Amino acid sequence: MRQTPHTLPILQKLGFIYHIDNLSRDEPSILNVNGKSFAVVPYTERNNDIMRFANPSFTAGAFAQDLKDEFDVLYAEAGTRRRLMSISVHDRIGGAPARVEAYSEFIAYALNHPGVVFMRKDEITIWALSQPDTPHD
Repeated sequence: MRQTPHTLPILQKLGFIYHIDNLSRDEPSILNVNGKSFAVVPYTERNNDIMRFANPSFTAGAFAQDLKDEFDVLYAEAGTRRRLMSISVHDRIGGAPARVEAYSEFIAYALNHPGVVFMRKDEITIWALSQPDTPHD
């Protein structure tokens, strides 16, 4: 979203093996940067508290339901392909008590489904880089 042609080589030079500022896919992928594999871990604006709570009439309960609805579709699709759901939470926005409860409700809901795991982006990166079927751009 906010990168230049130099961003990924700079990140790589600084020791990073992935970046997250990309809306182009719904699953991790791998780019070739300076002859080395560099992971892309998807980002979304759909499940981002900054975007969603900019409208003061949007409730924490409505957000929890949206998360469940999106999860249900992705979980059904996961029967035939790898799926990933990205949720972005910022402490001063998503950390409000009602919103924390909405996230807790969603996490409990998702974990009640077999095969679901929650991973940090660095963990997703390591996993994606180790999978032979991770898409390459």
